[in-house]
Amino acid sequence: MILSVSIIFTLAKMVYLIRVFRQLNFLVTMLITVVNDISYFMILFALFLFTFAESFHVLEVDVSSYGRAPSLLSYFVAVLRCAMGDFSIIHYTMGFDIQDEGPDGQLEYRFNRPQMVFTFVMFMLCSFYIFIIFMNFLIAVIVQSYNKVIQNKEAFDYLQRANMINEREGYFTQ
Repeated sequence: MILSVSIIFTLAKMVYLIRVFRQLNFLVTMLITVVNDISYFMILFALFLFTFAESFHVLEVDVSSYGRAPSLLSYFVAVLRCAMGDFSIIHYTMGFDIQDEGPDGQLEYRFNRPQMVFTFVMFMLCSFYIFIIFMNFLIAVIVQSYNKVIQNKEAFDYLQRANMINEREGYFTQ
């Protein structure tokens, strides 16, 4: 586990160091700008994810495929997958209802029809808001960041170079 965290930090350090090259400096600047601009979007997105995850938790949508994971985490991952376009929250044989085997061996539905219909409506709202609207917001935020970096490309380049010179000076004066 510590090794995987170390690898992620190594990646961050390598991205930080490749700013020296002019062509890669633009991409690193773009990455930093997008991460800074996307922070408020991610807060709102996470709020919607947790809201729909808790809604599906209350409606008892089947997430048994996630094994021993805590239930809220399982619902969060299921809604996040739905946000990415993987609609696996719908069981391929049961739909929005869970079928249990009764004492006589017959399949019985766990929920009544109104709850099943309401679960379907919640799924459609989740798909619409999170998958369609938020992904379009995400694209718009990234395009806005890209335009900001492109318009000020030379200024960002000189700013990065000045920061690198300042860092080197800091190392040599110590």
